[in-house]
Amino acid sequence: REINDKSDATEREKNLVTVLEIALEMYKRGFTFSPIDIHKSHATDFLVSADQKSLIMPFVVVDSLGMAAANSVIDARQEKPFISKQDVRTRTKLSRTIFDRLEDLGVFEGMIETDQISLFDL
Repeated sequence: REINDKSDATEREKNLVTVLEIALEMYKRGFTFSPIDIHKSHATDFLVSADQKSLIMPFVVVDSLGMAAANSVIDARQEKPFISKQDVRTRTKLSRTIFDRLEDLGVFEGMIETDQISLFDL
């Protein structure tokens, strides 16, 4: 409503209204949205979770994360699973800003920082 009531709403804000309407409709039908998952998310498509009660968000929902960066995550993940945050940074085309944004969103939760193993980690 807030965006629709604005006389000076930007094109981006107007496009956001459609996305928010769809999200509200999905929520009313009992669906929820799962956060981006570095191991499961698609580059552009929402995926149905294993329990079929939520939709896993794709990488491109992150503001300023383009197709090339999203596809680089998918391509690297298909080669072999990510073992650390450093591995993600090295094998993908994620900029530092986008990587930090994903980290703030909890996408790398549970991942170790570097590829090196410490004797104290064993």
